[in-house]
Amino acid sequence: MKIGRSIVFLIIFSLAAMPPLFAKDWFVCLGSFRERANAEQFKESLAAQSVPTFVSKAENAGQTLYRVLLSEPFSNAKDALKLRDGIEQPLKKHIEINSRLWVCLADPPNHAEPEKRMIHVTDSDTGNPIALARLTVDETMRTTTDEAGDAELPDGLSDGQHSLLIESDGHIATKTNFSTEGGAVQTPPSYSVARVVEGEGGSIKVVLNWGLLPANLDLHVFSGARHVYFDNMHSSGSDVIDLDRDDIDYEGPETITVHNRSEEALYQFYIHDYTNKSSPSSSDLSQSGARVQLAIDNADIGTYSVPIRKTGIWWHIFDIENGNVVVHNTVSATRE
Repeated sequence: MKIGRSIVFLIIFSLAAMPPLFAKDWFVCLGSFRERANAEQFKESLAAQSVPTFVSKAENAGQTLYRVLLSEPFSNAKDALKLRDGIEQPLKKHIEINSRLWVCLADPPNHAEPEKRMIHVTDSDTGNPIALARLTVDETMRTTTDEAGDAELPDGLSDGQHSLLIESDGHIATKTNFSTEGGAVQTPPSYSVARVVEGEGGSIKVVLNWGLLPANLDLHVFSGARHVYFDNMHSSGSDVIDLDRDDIDYEGPETITVHNRSEEALYQFYIHDYTNKSSPSSSDLSQSGARVQLAIDNADIGTYSVPIRKTGIWWHIFDIENGNVVVHNTVSATRE
């Protein structure tokens, strides 16, 4: 059985122009089943004909039903009815629907509960939540953090990678990313934004965040004979290096600031998996979701994520040599 090209074109064209989804919408229902397997089978038969649909679970008079809905959302029933009226008879003829098509309210296909769509924003130097931080998702969708530093992302985000811009007064505007699956945030949802470094002279700001495991990751910087980390949090000189915050109970942030940076100096930045310091073949660091944000002279340079599927307890992120960033992004059992 085949569906007319005009119908398929209408559906695909509408999907291409669809706006971001934020809440329940109206959808055209092509069929309702008591068994999810039957609904999925029907969905696959339509996919083979280039008709995009998804399965939505619904409760009706105490009975669970699985509805196969066209993927195009509408904010009101009137527009959904127009599409239904335009495709009903041809679709009924080709896919042998015996009853009349109808429209219904449903969650978008990538619906997730609000608590799974949260981004948490904190200050890099204190770890405290930032209220009224401005978040821009995929350059178009905007939201703001509440007093707890939480911002709820739009419902129905497509699965995959999304860009994220975080802006807050007194902090460096930070570009990063996150991923979603089924509408839920999959990457560690906590982001720390670096404070603007005050004073004259150039600066370096490095911020570490990670997930729930391992419990303790440590940020290190080596510069000549100097080594700044949790056991030596300050190093003076013409350029001052400070570990602003040491975090020992997962997620971070952990932050290092270089004040009055030297253009001639070499700064080497590492992450050490302190939790597994006696197990150099551990893969926990690689699975931690650790990411490091770099800002130079109060300008966001980028975010670096730990390589996955590696073993080792040392992550050599990058060096800053003669003012240039040299990326290494390697995980090993010992510090190189």
